[in-house]
Amino acid sequence: MPLANYSKYSADISVFEKVDTIIRKINVDTMTVERQYYKRTMIEKTPEQKAQEAADFITKIKDNRFTLISGTSEVNYKGNP
Repeated sequence: MPLANYSKYSADISVFEKVDTIIRKINVDTMTVERQYYKRTMIEKTPEQKAQEAADFITKIKDNRFTLISGTSEVNYKGNP
């Protein structure tokens, strides 16, 4: 299984995909043609990026917990505001 497919299912995603666009100009007689190529590379995340993702996830968990405890996630089924 390629690394790109594996990272979608992994619980600890420590790499991300970087896509670079390479434009090549090809001269044929008097005509110039531009071709685009895409270079895909897998880059390992820095410890700072991993820490930021962990902090964001903890904040998301805290917000969800607060909405659950405070009852703001409750739905009014009677139809009255």
